[in-house]
Amino acid sequence: MNSTIPSMSTVFLNTTPAGNETEWELTDYKQRVFIGIIFILISVVGLVGNLMVIVAVNLSRKLQTATNVFVLNTSCVDLLNCLFLPFNAVSMLSRSGWPLPSGFCTVAGGITMVCLGATLVNLSLIAINRAYLIVNPRDNYCKLYSPVKLGLMVFFAWFYPIMAFALPPSLGIGKLGYSEAYKVCFWDDDHELVYINDYIVALTFLISFITIIVCYAMIYVHVRRHNRRLQVFYSNNHTKPSDAASTRELVNGSSIKITEKGHNCTLETQARKSRNKREIQITKNLFYVVCAFFLCILPYPITLTIPVKSIADVYAGVLLMANSCVNPLIYSFKHPHFNVIFRMMVRGHLDEIPQPSTLLKFILRSTGIDRQRSSSNLRTNETGSTR
Repeated sequence: MNSTIPSMSTVFLNTTPAGNETEWELTDYKQRVFIGIIFILISVVGLVGNLMVIVAVNLSRKLQTATNVFVLNTSCVDLLNCLFLPFNAVSMLSRSGWPLPSGFCTVAGGITMVCLGATLVNLSLIAINRAYLIVNPRDNYCKLYSPVKLGLMVFFAWFYPIMAFALPPSLGIGKLGYSEAYKVCFWDDDHELVYINDYIVALTFLISFITIIVCYAMIYVHVRRHNRRLQVFYSNNHTKPSDAASTRELVNGSSIKITEKGHNCTLETQARKSRNKREIQITKNLFYVVCAFFLCILPYPITLTIPVKSIADVYAGVLLMANSCVNPLIYSFKHPHFNVIFRMMVRGHLDEIPQPSTLLKFILRSTGIDRQRSSSNLRTNETGSTR
């Protein structure tokens, strides 16, 4: 390299700037075939899973919440990444370098970097959203997350990674393209300013990591404090069987009046308690998503700091790409709303999707499913009346 400053890519490639050592390359074709197949599998699973998330949000008003705007945006990012992932499979399987015009590889590398940055920003916005919802009054939450402000946040989630990851290479600060060392479309490791791109990625990762940790720590402290207050409240009312009225702060930060008689809460209190329990469950699910993301991405920056030749560097990159197909799997098993709607979609029971959207109602009317359901219900009622 011409630069006297050692780049993270120099470490990644296990070379020295001034030495005469030959650059390490991934030359084991069996390994490359295996990695190429993994890329294809990630692409297929990610395309199907993220499409299901996007469709589910559009079919049910139950999923059309402020938080799910960021979930939907993350799915769009992952979908885009999975669409371009086959280009890396092609580069892995090719024995003679990049077989297509270089422009394709440049675009694929740019999309990969922008998607990585957009995912980091989206997960940070999700963490801020959940913390604000749970810690602050709901009225304040609705004011902050208005449609216009949500639109600006989504715009920022795309604008920042484009400006930070795609613009600098176009200005000659680093270069996107084919990596001779790793046989993928990413950063061009031979560029003398590639270390600047690495620093931008590292800074973005650090800021996002701190933001997410602080937000979920705030949620944990608030929920724990709230549970302790409830325990004290119910303990006091247990020792005083007379009618009691007290005001307590719920999980969303709002205050309501809790009236007990014979140790039975009012219906309003129970409804709010149930709603807040769901919010906590959704927050836990989204925290699983964050944990999965960091488990996928953490090995990559760690390998950058290890100046030892190892195939582990390559698999850290594969794990980084795998994050694009993980989130829909988590929603399928853990999210209290997505898993129900996914089951209805897979079974083809679109008419059973809760709180159908305007789009779904139109689909049901157009396909006649709505009429068939009405006729079925009518026959059931007639049979019941006859009996």
